[in-house]
Amino acid sequence: MICSFRLSAPIITLTLLIGAACSSANRAADKVTVDFEMAEVAIDWLEHLKTGGSDDALRAHFFEHVAPTEGCQVIVRHWARFMEWDEEIFYNFILEALGKKETDKPLQNEDGTPTALGHSRALWINALQNTEKLRENFQALRKADLEKASIKLAKRYLPKGADVTNTFHIVLFGGSPAFSVGDANGYDLLQLPVLEDGTLNLERILLTFAHEMHHSGFANASALHMSDVENEENISLVGILAAEGMATWLINRPLDHLEEYRTGTDPIYSLVAQDWDRLLPQIPELYKNAETDIRLNLIGELEQQELQQRWMSGYQGAAYILGCDMIATIEEHLGLKATRSIANDYRQLLNIYNRAAMRANKHGADKFVFNEALAVDIASHR
Repeated sequence: MICSFRLSAPIITLTLLIGAACSSANRAADKVTVDFEMAEVAIDWLEHLKTGGSDDALRAHFFEHVAPTEGCQVIVRHWARFMEWDEEIFYNFILEALGKKETDKPLQNEDGTPTALGHSRALWINALQNTEKLRENFQALRKADLEKASIKLAKRYLPKGADVTNTFHIVLFGGSPAFSVGDANGYDLLQLPVLEDGTLNLERILLTFAHEMHHSGFANASALHMSDVENEENISLVGILAAEGMATWLINRPLDHLEEYRTGTDPIYSLVAQDWDRLLPQIPELYKNAETDIRLNLIGELEQQELQQRWMSGYQGAAYILGCDMIATIEEHLGLKATRSIANDYRQLLNIYNRAAMRANKHGADKFVFNEALAVDIASHR
């Protein structure tokens, strides 16, 4: 469920790589594989660390057993989209998080909140100190067998025939709680939501599985129906609003759970609620900013890193709140069929939203309507 991109603060989380998935005509539809290998061997590595072996032995163990796993490679591909990142950098990241490698990076921001390193350090040190509990959670997640229920929920909000085939990698990361790279998904065992008694919160975990599977279905559907688009980078903001708006609004239904997030014991969900509380009053301004940035993105005058900073920064960034408002408007005024269709061709998002907004306005609402020429330009982008 936690799925935003933070460049300099506690979490870097999911950003959908629009169009990364290929058409899966030769695959069995909706085949979901949950891969536990990286998490299992990483727990072994932590236990090896506890034995007090040499730095060389620890490094050799990591690069022989952990780095080659598909889960580790998905982590590398995920962060390499935003910064220089490879297995060596990831290894050093873990050592810094564990306090085993000196660094001058701060652990707290000026406002007292943890930095990315501070957040990761708390997660990795807790894991090192509680490897038995970590392995217990690992076994409980494996036993829960959430695949079928997750597929059913994800497909409920995708167009007919959308294929959610993907591999779900359970990993030890300390960065993104959950992320999607085309049809490969990742879920961080270090950040599983738990109930007050310490057991896994399987309901929330199910929603996260379904959220990420929805991203895979979205990517597969858009890749199949948008094969004529050569430069998707120039419509990436529209793609993010569509993908994150759909998965977050339709599956997680955040407005139904904000009070639970505010008052619950999970610190990450508490911070998600803070982002929603901060950004919800800004929705009118966010629409205006989005119209400006969508146009700049379309003509190639908005750098991807700046786009990410503006729209994905936070535990759930502005793109999630605005995307949810757009999808909620479409669902309410045009119905689920129109909402689902966006995954086939997210270039139609502004046109479909405008139809819904104008219908709402006829009934007394005051919804923002995007510039018609911009909507047409996005819809016809190649």
